[in-house]
Amino acid sequence: MRAFLFNSCNVYLCYMKSHNFINSMDEANPVEKKHLGAGVDHTVYPSLKNPRIVYKLGSDYAVQGWFSLFKENPDLFPKVYNMRKTQMRLKKDKYMFNGEHFANIKAGTIVPVTYVEVEKMNTKKAVKEWDILDEIVTELTKNDFGWDFQDFVMSYNRLTTPKYIERLEDLENEIKLEYPEYYKIFDRFKVLIDRIYEVKPAADLHQYNFGYDSKGNLKCIDV
Repeated sequence: MRAFLFNSCNVYLCYMKSHNFINSMDEANPVEKKHLGAGVDHTVYPSLKNPRIVYKLGSDYAVQGWFSLFKENPDLFPKVYNMRKTQMRLKKDKYMFNGEHFANIKAGTIVPVTYVEVEKMNTKKAVKEWDILDEIVTELTKNDFGWDFQDFVMSYNRLTTPKYIERLEDLENEIKLEYPEYYKIFDRFKVLIDRIYEVKPAADLHQYNFGYDSKGNLKCIDV
């Protein structure tokens, strides 16, 4: 009897947590609410009750593709907490995974989604720093390769042609000498990018894929 009551309480608490989430998402209907950002296979929503987390939603197929990677590498990616399932009625057409393949889902359709509680990141700071590095790399390579920082990120530790490898090394030294006040920022991105490629060689990294946690650590928010 005691075990039955304990299990019943656990079921009730799980139900209430899910129910409270749906209410906080304004999805009792359910209806997609205003979001913070979105990608091809996910949407990020704020928590109305906890300013330190966000909800990252997507098809179960999409979430399973990154959840374990984030969970196993909290020093590289935002911390992830609970993963649960709910439903959402789309306000507008959305290109997403329908259980078999990616397709355009019509507005008004109620779709199953998996959501994860994720540590909230300060993305604005990372975006501004990327802009600074973009200007620096563009200036330093304007007479040869004509790169920007995105080119550096896509090329770092991936190119095998000697002349490119040498140019990347020279570029790092030039930043250290000519822009010493920004070298720490550059090195911070470089070290993180290097480690991300170690755990996910096919990572697709762009300007809006980075943010800082509450302790000032640069992390990757999407791969």
